[in-house]
Amino acid sequence: MNEENKEIVNEPVANTVEPVVNTVEPIANTVPIKKKKNKILIIILAIIAVLIIVFVVGYYLFVWPYIPIPDSAKKPVVMDTENFIFARKCGVAKINIYGGDEPDLSEVCPEDGLYTSYDKFINEVKAKGVLSEKDFENNDYYFFKYGSISYKENEKPISMNLTFGVLTVTTGYNLNEDCSSVDFPTIGGDGYLVKLKKGTKVNSFILIRKEMNGKKCNPNSVALKPLIYIYPEKDMMVNIKLDNKDLITTSYPKYIDGWTVKANKNGNLEYEGRNYYGLYWEGKNYDARETRYGFVVKGEDTSKFLEEKLELLGLNEREANEFIIYWLPKMEHNRYNYIRFASMEELNSYMALDIEPKPDTLIRVFMEYKPLDEYKEVKEQELVKVQRKGYTVVEWGGSEIK
Repeated sequence: MNEENKEIVNEPVANTVEPVVNTVEPIANTVPIKKKKNKILIIILAIIAVLIIVFVVGYYLFVWPYIPIPDSAKKPVVMDTENFIFARKCGVAKINIYGGDEPDLSEVCPEDGLYTSYDKFINEVKAKGVLSEKDFENNDYYFFKYGSISYKENEKPISMNLTFGVLTVTTGYNLNEDCSSVDFPTIGGDGYLVKLKKGTKVNSFILIRKEMNGKKCNPNSVALKPLIYIYPEKDMMVNIKLDNKDLITTSYPKYIDGWTVKANKNGNLEYEGRNYYGLYWEGKNYDARETRYGFVVKGEDTSKFLEEKLELLGLNEREANEFIIYWLPKMEHNRYNYIRFASMEELNSYMALDIEPKPDTLIRVFMEYKPLDEYKEVKEQELVKVQRKGYTVVEWGGSEIK
């Protein structure tokens, strides 16, 4: 009797095990699918986060500084005293008039950089009475300077941002009426300190200088000798318009509302009964300020340098010859020349060309230069070789950085 009962009891236990085992299989099969979905979701969220960061940083660095300020928002420059401290004036090295070749460096400020100790700050910045040893207990200070530019009044640092180790400082200024000359940003001017938390890492520094009062004034910067050549594949009518007509000071033939010319395959232009080989104009208020990158060339090497670079930028020998003949007398007798070529975006911002019919190749070569008394290290400008194809329009010109 006991044995029969054992058999009866054991049977249902054995039978109930099977469905339990069977239910495990579908659960196990769903685990890799869920993991895969989670992984895809994480990747999508990471991509969205990166795009948002790139957009925000790009907007802050490359769009915001150049947004025009509406009249209602224009106001005097007010320094952000919470984050910035004026350190000292930064002068230019002076030659020792009492003999010897060593310059007097007493007024020269050090390179931009982070200071984490009072002793190093005093020894290098030499700004006594500005900070004390106690100030360095909870803070570090980044020293930076910007050059004196006489047409900018009341220039002061107004905001700062630190993102991914990149310290960006924005200065605000008002333009004055006389529109004087521009100096290199590392010579002369004011030196300021940015107050940072102790241990802050600064990998690089960006200075943005923002005009606040809405004036557009700089008559000493002139776009000189822009000359336009037209090379169609067959004789045809071409219309050229300069977008900022009010900036034109001189033109030949006289520019009114545009030039409509008969362009011949050989480059000859027929306009109102006369023949021309090019269309000439000059403009005011060209803002040539960039000096961080480009080339520094001995005056005596100017012609060789220009021959090489103009060929790279797409000018033929005749165009390069006319370019060099015009600019060489202004440059070869200088000890050195700082030289930079403006980008197509910069030129279109100043004076865009509307050409109908549109050319297959448009070449705009615009040189900015500044005479120098001594050699200066700058980051070399990268130039891309230009290939001429089909119907081509060429323009060259330049401006001296005053």
